[in-house]
Amino acid sequence: MIRICHVIGAMERAGAETFLMNLYRSIDRSKVQFDFLVHTDREAAYDAEILKLGGRIFRAPAITPTSLARLYPFYKKFFADHPEMIVVHGHIGSVAALYLRAAHKAGRYAIAHSHAQNYPLDFSQALFRILAFPTRFVADYYLGASFEAGLDRFGEKIVNSPRFKIIFNGVSVQLYAYSEEKRRKLRKELEISSDEQVLIHVARFDPVKNQTFLIDVFNEYYKLNPQSRLLMVGGGGSEGPTLRNKIENYQLTDVVKFLGIRSDVNDLLQAGDVFIMTSFSEGMPVAISEAQTAGLPCIVTTGFPEAANWSGEVRFVDLNAGIAAWVVAIKNAFQRSMDPHYMRSAGVERAQENGFDITTTARWFEDFYIVEASKRIG
Repeated sequence: MIRICHVIGAMERAGAETFLMNLYRSIDRSKVQFDFLVHTDREAAYDAEILKLGGRIFRAPAITPTSLARLYPFYKKFFADHPEMIVVHGHIGSVAALYLRAAHKAGRYAIAHSHAQNYPLDFSQALFRILAFPTRFVADYYLGASFEAGLDRFGEKIVNSPRFKIIFNGVSVQLYAYSEEKRRKLRKELEISSDEQVLIHVARFDPVKNQTFLIDVFNEYYKLNPQSRLLMVGGGGSEGPTLRNKIENYQLTDVVKFLGIRSDVNDLLQAGDVFIMTSFSEGMPVAISEAQTAGLPCIVTTGFPEAANWSGEVRFVDLNAGIAAWVVAIKNAFQRSMDPHYMRSAGVERAQENGFDITTTARWFEDFYIVEASKRIG
């Protein structure tokens, strides 16, 4: 058995972390075992499950402006103390140049993985890009959730080389198979009637997700269709209070439900009719794969890569088109979902056909990790 060290911030219920856990549950752990180097002292949502699956959790200093000088010596000592970690798989872009350089110098196989496209440029993003730029010179191999995610992080030379591969954010597809029984059960629990139309949104509450615009859009759609409802699944980030205040100001508190960070997203999607995300920019979020596998028509911004529409059921709307264009898109999507010929159950088959089944991804990673580790072991 070989051990892989995944370097990440904290194993919370977010996109990259959920993808990692989907992979971890599906990989043959008698051949490949995961360890996690996190940058927090607090216990995270997935920590207990990681330990149960046989993984280990190690803690590095939190990433702050004052800790940057201490991080490289920490990484250098950490990899020296853990020669059993043959492959180092990095998911944090900001300090990847530090930990992947330390890993490479320690003789490990170093992987840089980009899960998102660059966000709108502000001071923090400018600093991130400066810190992340050297990553393209220190890793052995590069992965991206989409071509665009790889291009933004690693540059054109790398994404057009044999050292880069697109890794789809696969899911455990059978968990998302459409079930009318689950739909009725969830709607009853959520106090949603059978004739109400449900928009569902899954994401952390972060400025880049642009959820204030989503509330503006829903407010206008609700004026046209008082039978519509919005489910907000997620949390964390800094936007929660702002969103709640906006909903109160619009007097939408009875029709917008905050469901928090959930472990049953696969079931909650059954209760929805249309999935929506208004992010400024995305790589290939797990949520869009989940929604399509569940058979939902989806509405997203042009900040998503075109490859996100692998089911043919995703509609892209430019944020600059204005609220009216989004209202029309929602109306059309609801009509699509109510079409008697629309087959939500086709989502699972489409996911399998397009490479979004996590079992396929897990087999690829098993072979990849073992081959590269064997070269290091000799």
